[in-house]
Amino acid sequence: MLKPQIVSIFEDFVRKNGGRQNMKKYVIDEEARSQGVEILRLPPYHCIYNPIELVWAALKFYLKTNCENMKLSEARKCALEWLKNYTAAEAAACIRHVEDLEEETRKKLTEKDNEEMEKERERAEAEDSYNDRNLMEAESDYEGYEYDLDSDDEEDYELEHVVDDSDNSVGYDDDDIEELLRAYNDCESDDST
Repeated sequence: MLKPQIVSIFEDFVRKNGGRQNMKKYVIDEEARSQGVEILRLPPYHCIYNPIELVWAALKFYLKTNCENMKLSEARKCALEWLKNYTAAEAAACIRHVEDLEEETRKKLTEKDNEEMEKERERAEAEDSYNDRNLMEAESDYEGYEYDLDSDDEEDYELEHVVDDSDNSVGYDDDDIEELLRAYNDCESDDST
């Protein structure tokens, strides 16, 4: 049997049994679960959230400063002695330090999420404002015009200019406006014939 065939058989087996995550079980986790204990795993590669890393750092510092020129067996005895003298209060201090880091990180993430949500809200408001402005501009472009919606055919919709005598801002007098309307109506009647 060739390697690709073995890999294929293995992948089929994993897929049939719920995938890699379902098959990834640790004996210690199963034993702890049977005793009513839940193992909480720390995120990988985040040693700052792991209190034992502080203990190892303190032990290494102790060994470097006090046991540097010892043989391995003597250094081992020195390390065990240090561990025996390591108090519960020191361990609790490491745990408190990590909990403070976790809380600080949680606050920063919450602040970051809030800032991102605020930026998104501001962006949406700016977009709405932009859309409203464009709509108002578009409406002002067609001010004085109305659609002829009498026709059932979309292509027959006509844009008609509506003259408002009260707002004669173009500079036409009433006679000019009447003449323009007559000319427009004449054009309309010529088009229909």
